[in-house]
Amino acid sequence: MPRPYFVLTRMVVLAISVSSFLGCGVRLKNDFHSLSSLRVLSLRADTPELGVGETATLTPFVSDVDGSGRELFFEVSACSELKGEQSKRPDCVAASDRVVISSETLITELTAPNYTGQATPVAVSIPTDLLDQYTDVEKLNGVEYRIDYRIYARDQTSVRAVKHLVVSNRSVKNQNPVLSSVESDTGALVTFPAAATTLIAKIDESSGETYQVMVAKQVDRGVELSLVDQVETLDVSWFISDGTLELGKTLSGDNNIWYPPITAPTKHQAILIGVLRDGRGGESLFSTAF
Repeated sequence: MPRPYFVLTRMVVLAISVSSFLGCGVRLKNDFHSLSSLRVLSLRADTPELGVGETATLTPFVSDVDGSGRELFFEVSACSELKGEQSKRPDCVAASDRVVISSETLITELTAPNYTGQATPVAVSIPTDLLDQYTDVEKLNGVEYRIDYRIYARDQTSVRAVKHLVVSNRSVKNQNPVLSSVESDTGALVTFPAAATTLIAKIDESSGETYQVMVAKQVDRGVELSLVDQVETLDVSWFISDGTLELGKTLSGDNNIWYPPITAPTKHQAILIGVLRDGRGGESLFSTAF
């Protein structure tokens, strides 16, 4: 069965670990946030949380800067995640309810000189019986439906990405946060910077939702259920094609620094991307090039 999306102990531990890990931003090796080889930077669902029988549209954001315009193909499958088997199964191949959504489909959206951008959208339908075997608490908190996305070239280059859609019967479902732009401390970024530049993620005020989860508490007379308010923790993952970044990931409200090369690249534009995530499957991406 798919795993319940929220478990109180897991939720508390996750909140603590993320807070301490991201407190001053995450320093990552430059090759992690450098755009050169084939990458899947985002799998954004138009509805990150939905009900049974509903359909979400996933839009991949792909980068293949050094691919020289090679042909790229993708395949997509979906399945529910079995709690006991998740560590044994890296994808949906062995799942009894695996659904093949797309196979060997040519990507035509990436163009010169950057070969970076949105790829072919994919529609994913949630099985109507997905929540049948769950308790009312699990149905309210939500379970995950897994989407496996693989992009590959004829030269055997292959990259995988995973998206977890949240399926629940809650009346108010999660919406994607909004990263409206990335600016410098002097204003909009419109030209290639000549020196180190502060990066400021402009996040819409509607992002960072407050939501409720149902938790069970052991009491003398049995189990007591209660609704607990939670607030999303927003973070931004950063990617560049040239130069280096001070941080690979920042929390909402924190800035980053981009150290560009002395001269602008000539084979492609200088690409800057921020991916905003809310920790519940919602995400937003901003991309610019100079």
